[in-house]
Amino acid sequence: MKHLQHYIDKARTRAIQRAKAFYSYTDEHFNKTKEPNVQYSNLPDNLVCPEDTAPRLEANLAEITINAIGQDIEENGMEAIVRRELKKGREIALINLELYPITREEI
Repeated sequence: MKHLQHYIDKARTRAIQRAKAFYSYTDEHFNKTKEPNVQYSNLPDNLVCPEDTAPRLEANLAEITINAIGQDIEENGMEAIVRRELKKGREIALINLELYPITREEI
């Protein structure tokens, strides 16, 4: 059974590349990677993006996640997804299923 990340990875990578964004964990890496005369926004998970493309990238990433959840549900079904996530432990499952159309009580 595929996991949510499987449905997200390729589309997320393409969106990040199109936005000319990159992951940066240190100031040194940021300074080596940034383009001159470009203002950057800091997004979650150490993702850095030019300010002019950041809003669109955030919208694209949210849409990618929503579409991936739909595909996961379509291919695997909610019951199987819940079982898959519960194998990781209840607390992790509750976190991983926050965006799915299921309540904590149903899990």
